[in-house]
Amino acid sequence: MWDVTYVSSDSEIAADGLVQGDGGSVIVWADKVTQFYGKISARGGSEAGNGGLVEVSGKENLIFDGVVDVSASNGSFGTLLLDPTNIIISDEDSTIGVEDALPDIFEDELDGEITINASTLESQIGNVVLEATNDITIAEGVSLNFVAGESITFTADEDENGSGSFSMDPTQSITTNGRNLSISGKDIRAGDINTSDNIAGGGTVNLTATGFFQNVIEVGNVDTSSENFDGGSIEFKATRNTTFNDLKVGNINASSVNSNGGNVTISGGKVSAGVIKTTTDNATNGKVGGSVTFDGSGDSSIQVGNIYTTGGDIRIDDPISLTNNLIISTGTEFGGNIEILRGVTGHPSLRNLTLEAGKGDIKIFSIANINNLDVSGTAISIGGVQTKGDINLITQENLKILGEIRSSGNINIKAEERLQLLYNSDINSILQAGSDLTFEANNYINIQPQTSSSLSWFQSSGDLKFISNNSISANAHFAGGNFFSPNLSSSEGIISSQGNVTFDGYTGPALKVEAQGSIISTGNISITGVNTSLADKLNQNQPIRVEDPDIPILANSSALILRAGLAELEHSPSEPKVNLGDPITTFESTTEPSSGNIKVQGNIDTKGGPVILSATGEIDMTITDTALGEVTEMKGTINSDSDVDIRSDKNTGNINIGDITARRNINISGAEVSIGNISADYFNPNLNVSILGNSIETGKIDKSNSVKLESTSGNIIIDSISYVGGGGVDITSAGIFQAINASNDYFEEFTDIRDSTELVNFLEGQGVAVDELNQPIRISRRDIPISIKTEASSYGRGHIIIRHGGATEVDNNEPIVIQGDKSFVVGPIIEVGDELFVIDDSLISDSFTSNPSLSRNERYTTLKPNSDEFPVNLSGTVGGIFIVDNRNQKLVTSFQDRTFEPPSEVVIKEPTPEIVIKEPPSEVVIKEPTPEIVIKEPTPEIVIKEPTPEIVIKEPTPEVVIKEPTPEVVIKEPTPEIVIKEPTPEVVIKEPTPEIVIKEPTPEIVAPVTELPPVTETPPTTEQPQPDDQNPNDSENNNQEKDSQLFEPEERQANLENSCEDDKNSDQSDQEECEKSQSTFELRLLRLELTTDNFTDSTQLEINAQGQLEIKGSGIEIENLDLPANAN
Repeated sequence: MWDVTYVSSDSEIAADGLVQGDGGSVIVWADKVTQFYGKISARGGSEAGNGGLVEVSGKENLIFDGVVDVSASNGSFGTLLLDPTNIIISDEDSTIGVEDALPDIFEDELDGEITINASTLESQIGNVVLEATNDITIAEGVSLNFVAGESITFTADEDENGSGSFSMDPTQSITTNGRNLSISGKDIRAGDINTSDNIAGGGTVNLTATGFFQNVIEVGNVDTSSENFDGGSIEFKATRNTTFNDLKVGNINASSVNSNGGNVTISGGKVSAGVIKTTTDNATNGKVGGSVTFDGSGDSSIQVGNIYTTGGDIRIDDPISLTNNLIISTGTEFGGNIEILRGVTGHPSLRNLTLEAGKGDIKIFSIANINNLDVSGTAISIGGVQTKGDINLITQENLKILGEIRSSGNINIKAEERLQLLYNSDINSILQAGSDLTFEANNYINIQPQTSSSLSWFQSSGDLKFISNNSISANAHFAGGNFFSPNLSSSEGIISSQGNVTFDGYTGPALKVEAQGSIISTGNISITGVNTSLADKLNQNQPIRVEDPDIPILANSSALILRAGLAELEHSPSEPKVNLGDPITTFESTTEPSSGNIKVQGNIDTKGGPVILSATGEIDMTITDTALGEVTEMKGTINSDSDVDIRSDKNTGNINIGDITARRNINISGAEVSIGNISADYFNPNLNVSILGNSIETGKIDKSNSVKLESTSGNIIIDSISYVGGGGVDITSAGIFQAINASNDYFEEFTDIRDSTELVNFLEGQGVAVDELNQPIRISRRDIPISIKTEASSYGRGHIIIRHGGATEVDNNEPIVIQGDKSFVVGPIIEVGDELFVIDDSLISDSFTSNPSLSRNERYTTLKPNSDEFPVNLSGTVGGIFIVDNRNQKLVTSFQDRTFEPPSEVVIKEPTPEIVIKEPPSEVVIKEPTPEIVIKEPTPEIVIKEPTPEIVIKEPTPEVVIKEPTPEVVIKEPTPEIVIKEPTPEVVIKEPTPEIVIKEPTPEIVAPVTELPPVTETPPTTEQPQPDDQNPNDSENNNQEKDSQLFEPEERQANLENSCEDDKNSDQSDQEECEKSQSTFELRLLRLELTTDNFTDSTQLEINAQGQLEIKGSGIEIENLDLPANAN
């Protein structure tokens, strides 16, 4: 190698292109000193070609005092490289040889430190390249304003040892008039940089920090804009160390008016920038703004002003720290994409962040501790967000939630067309608003996971709203204050509200809505299947806390669960019962919930799944064409202005609902049907009740035109039926039918005696002539308990048909028809009060006997269900069965005075004796440890108290028969005692020589007419003789007794029993006929047909339990009515 290179002044070196060629390269080099005084030419060709490269360098020292020509007539200028150690650009004269060396000075061209005059440098039109081994410095107070030309490059630290920097006065500037500018060095400090140009386009700006350790780039405003051409691109970067870099830059403008904006790229370090703008005003013609990229690594971050571009992408891979309100926009109409990959952190003073992507997409990793957040774009993917203010997310299509979004204020999520909320399986999503949470779309809303294992939780302390002109589908958990959704569907719907919930409709898998306020659904509800998301989690043993008992129902059936008016939510906004990771901040509802009502105005279709409606207030339903499964729970009152039609699967779809108040038809069918009271505000001829099920239980059914109940395999148990119109009552029970309650109704009607066949027969039996029975007498029925009652209407008198025990056909011509293969009992029981009263003879016509009649007050009591008088296995009603016909003022009543029991046999076994008690109509009650046998008749009560008695008692004339050596009745006691209690007497039988002792003060033994004869002991082998046959001469008395039995049921029963005893020796057919007549004495039909003609208001006739006719009143005249003196 040469230590010294010398080019004399008369030397010429040429490397020119001739006609169409580039200039060549000329390098003058020495290891120590280069002295150049000659001329070098590397021009381009005359017709075409660029200038060449000329490098004049000396490793230790450079003397440059020659001429270099790298021009090109029809091409780009070439480059002259001068390479000293340090370069100073100032207003002073240049170092000797410098001006000859320009436009390029390389770090090895001139030894030591050289000075370049600023004006000389600015006038260079070719490429300007200044390289220094160490520093390049623009002196204080000096700005550079280059003429138009080629690029300008300042390279400090050219040897890359990390010790050279570029610096200038920050109050000064560099202007290139469209020329590209590159500056590099360990540190770069500059004032404003302007490469803008309105003729050829803005020049590029490239600033590169090359240090090994901490690098600094500090510049003022950077402007690369252009009016008619593209804006110049801008790049700030570090090449060796991207960990400890600081970039401070003022505002950046790379925009264009009529063309494209330039790109802005900032890589590495802690960046502080002003407003970044790379927009275009000509986007309608296909022009776009430039992109903005923050591509950091390591400990990088940015504090940036607003960022604007038109259609260009914005990508920020640095954490953003908000020191001021920040707007990041790619345009509202032609926006590009926005990506914030490393999050945004707030400032103690709480700043606002606005992201606008127009038709572009937005991706946000995280945002924390800011005030308000406004995001708009075609598709939004957002991770964790936490704000103190409001969050507004506006998307054209999809919103992807990758983390938790929490706001102390409102959260509004809106789509211009359709809104799709998607979330992945890696991060459970939470959307939590301290106030209102609103989802809105013009087309439809779809909230779905990307995988079946994903889980989301949407919460609101204020209103939770879903607003869409089309359907809304959701697979998420919702919790909050008031909930509002027009059309909702879900694949994992759990909606929990501290206020009210309102939605137009729902389509999706099993849904649960719980609210401390009311729940309102104004559209159709369609459950498409089980909740597969919950089912998968349960099957995979994922961490789901199932304190909510409804979760297994949702996971295993196509269920609809609505619970309103809850005091405590299963899924409160502060703590969901499914594991979602970190605890959730508690927000109390800002709204006051209303009363816990449920209102469903559309159809419900659960594809056979259960329906559970629970409300502390009313349940208001307008339902038609439903297809329900098991309605396992429906608490509250159902109010409907239209038809109520609830149908579930007839085999598995049980229905269990509360009270129903309707104004139109009620149709309910299912498997096991249980309903509360069914009623209307007033009688409605358009309201018909029809219930079909395997078994049916209802409360009171009131104020309808008709009632039809049918069980296909089980029982029908109702409270009562009243005020049914002309449609009547039609009951068909495969099992038993029971009406277990009654209401007291008061009846007071007028009648002609001749209109009542039963009354005529009774009076004839008393000796009254038939032609005298045309007198008007008022008859009063007082507060009779009624279990089934129909009223007259314009449609006619309502019939009552009861088929029980599997009966299916009846004669419909009768007003009341009861058919079944088992006994049917009807109340009420007529009991006699203790108070005696006398009918005043002044109220009785002179044609009657003047002797007053003694009578007792009557009271009516219902049968007791599941008791001896109304066994659980029998059909019947605890009260009466009535039909009222208002058109002709006729009252038809049906009730039975005493429960009928078929012949039964009760056997009581003790260690050795055996007690057999046989009674056709008796009821036996045995109480331990001291057995008590109670035999109840209409009025008498016989109580036998023994430690271990053996007694056979036969009625109506009870007697005790002891047979030996095989006794039927064996009484083995030291001192046995038998007590027979009548209304007042007491009968005591003492052993070993039994006798009946009657202890009075006022003894009376009635059974029920003839006094009880003394009971004598019969020899052990002697049977009781049968009573003698009836005397045929007593026929008149027999007729009277026959007629009186209409009003003396207990006496008639006793006579029937005796008559069967009398027929024991007759042939088999007579005996069977007697027993048949006895067994069929289970229902009596009493008709009282009334008219309103020719009566006074003060006359009253009553028929008491003993069959006595009581006449009360004044002004009654009964002529030619001869009542025998012995008449009762």
